[in-house]
Amino acid sequence: MPYVVENMSIVQNGLLQTTNLVVKENRIYSMYTPVNRLKFIRMNLDKYIMTPTNVYLHSLDKELDSELWLKMLQLGADTLLSIFKTDFEFNIEKEYKNAIQQLDNFPLDYSIGIKIPIHLLTSKVIRFCKREKIPTIFVEVGTIESLYQIAWERVKEDLFPYQAVLVPSFTADHKQNINLEKKWKELMEDHRIPTAFVSHLFNGNLNLQNLKKFGLYPKKGFLHIGGELNYNLYRKEEFDTNTHLNENNYDKIDVTVFKNTVVRAQDKFYQPVGLGKRLEIKVPGFFL
Repeated sequence: MPYVVENMSIVQNGLLQTTNLVVKENRIYSMYTPVNRLKFIRMNLDKYIMTPTNVYLHSLDKELDSELWLKMLQLGADTLLSIFKTDFEFNIEKEYKNAIQQLDNFPLDYSIGIKIPIHLLTSKVIRFCKREKIPTIFVEVGTIESLYQIAWERVKEDLFPYQAVLVPSFTADHKQNINLEKKWKELMEDHRIPTAFVSHLFNGNLNLQNLKKFGLYPKKGFLHIGGELNYNLYRKEEFDTNTHLNENNYDKIDVTVFKNTVVRAQDKFYQPVGLGKRLEIKVPGFFL
């Protein structure tokens, strides 16, 4: 049943705006048009701040943590970017199927990425990622020499046209990692290969820039016309609009709604059933 959310203060992209939402079948039908003449059920949420739900980055171990959905909701996230690892080219299909199997009944939405040592950045692996629509390839880099053992022009050609994003994971000591990052940036820029950097690597929410690069935006992390209305609500007196959201105030979330279902009410959490699905990423980085 369509309904109107009145006087809604929304914080996203670092901006605060107050508007009315028209919602049909859990999708935002309208955000900026007058609603005075609409004879729909109305919700007045003028005492709340609404924010989009987040995307949580996670390294998929041998067994998926049964409490992962809870950890995500505690951070205001309703979507998982799960990264499985493979160390051998011949094992990639098996590891991928194992990841699919583990995530098959996950209660929240999810996307899948892969993590490989740099020597596995081969044509076969890249073609596999294109075929399976894997938008993110985490690459373990330990030495400067390993960067020069890769034919980067070939990598660029193999990535086309899907353009999965390469995310470096530097494994040397702090001083060497600084040099590795500098050289990685130079190589990616010289060869025009899409790349992204994740400061915390795993077990945290992704920022908006990386959501765009990974193709998750605007499906996730952004409230827009035509998109699903999945959101967090904060009481206005608990929310400081002059500072950015961080892990220190996710405990102040009052309500989280995922696919028209309340999954968090203050300090109570409810595991959704049958609502999670894998997100199909057609074009990574399309909205950059």
